[in-house]
Amino acid sequence: MTVPNQKNNVMTFKYDQSEQITPDGYLTPVYFNKQVLIRYLYDSRFYCDFGSETYGTIGNSDFYISFGINKNGSVLMWLGDIMGRIPQREKFYLLVENKDPEGETASEFYDAQVNAQFTEPPLEIKALNQVEKLNSAFEAKYACFLYKERSIEERIDEARRYKRILMNDLDDFKRFITELNEIINESTNNTALRQLLDTRGVAYEKGSKGNKEGVNSFV
Repeated sequence: MTVPNQKNNVMTFKYDQSEQITPDGYLTPVYFNKQVLIRYLYDSRFYCDFGSETYGTIGNSDFYISFGINKNGSVLMWLGDIMGRIPQREKFYLLVENKDPEGETASEFYDAQVNAQFTEPPLEIKALNQVEKLNSAFEAKYACFLYKERSIEERIDEARRYKRILMNDLDDFKRFITELNEIINESTNNTALRQLLDTRGVAYEKGSKGNKEGVNSFV
């Protein structure tokens, strides 16, 4: 696909042709305010999935497009993707948040899209994965799960919600910490843990729940 030049581009997105990577102009970075992601993060008609801290995909059942976030906090997308892969109504939405070219493409998005480098998952997802590893390790050693098992669908849903932290919203950060605490201390496999404590002769207060009371006995 050949991308039209700025003079013939009826959408008049702002971009710098000197930044284009491919001769046809497809891989020309277009910059946006980070608020452009709000629609896709919070509107249930869309999704915003992150493959790393600063590299992800937005879309719905009709389209999808990759994006990145550079060190300035600006969102990057390719001009060719914008002009050829998304509906007209979405182009108008993006246009509102379009900003002047920055000449700053260095990002995980660029590394993945141009240099084919793998990216690291977000820290929030790493935290959730560590909880799952702990749960599996506990089960391997004591033949019961420390936490109630969660389906892959539940984990994916949690991951999508936690990725909102990319907007640097303190309330979302607090929410993540609160829900992580609930997983660690309130989603324990109480019945199985009580049975395990009983078989090991470990005394515990009747009616106690959560992993605070007995886990130290196994460490």
